[in-house]
Amino acid sequence: MNSDFSLQNGRRCSNFDLDYQGLTKSFSHGKIYCSSITAKLVNLKIGISWDNIQILPLNQKISIAGIDVTYFDANHFPSSIIILFEPPSGKAVLHTGDFHTTYCDPQYDFPKQEGVIQFVIEAIQAEVFNPKTLFLIGSYTIGKERLYLEVARVLRKKVYINAAKLHILECLGIPNEDMQWFTTNEQESHIRIVIVLMTMKLNSICVLCD
Repeated sequence: MNSDFSLQNGRRCSNFDLDYQGLTKSFSHGKIYCSSITAKLVNLKIGISWDNIQILPLNQKISIAGIDVTYFDANHFPSSIIILFEPPSGKAVLHTGDFHTTYCDPQYDFPKQEGVIQFVIEAIQAEVFNPKTLFLIGSYTIGKERLYLEVARVLRKKVYINAAKLHILECLGIPNEDMQWFTTNEQESHIRIVIVLMTMKLNSICVLCD
């Protein structure tokens, strides 16, 4: 979670990511200003009291401590935002949060997201006839929802997630017609959402296949 940009008695969270967050349950340094989804995740996963969380709407200028603040969707993963600070001095600051320039490097040729999703769907379709085939889709605390939701919709197959992941997805505001594709019963699906590191370790994969 990027929470390093502070103004007086508060912290601005640009996104939720447990891989590099610095917040703890004992946080008591003012309000945490964040998006609605981040607020739910901060409370659920870290246990920070709602008394210390302030939800700010997107695309709406709010005055905080004399500074105009506007949150915009960063189109990174659910809850991620970029923040525009406009102080009285007139020198605006755009805080990008978890910002990467990887996709700007001309030496790389990245496929479009739609193409990647279609590739995964076709790869699963090619083997889905075999009930003994186990499909693993790596995910972080949040992220990759567009991929595995589209897999479920197109193939009309349930996707297995554990109870902890289910609680997280419930924070994202996913429509009920999409939530129906998730199951916490391993026996109902051979398409599973697992942590990314598990897909890189043969021993972990072998345990799942037993």
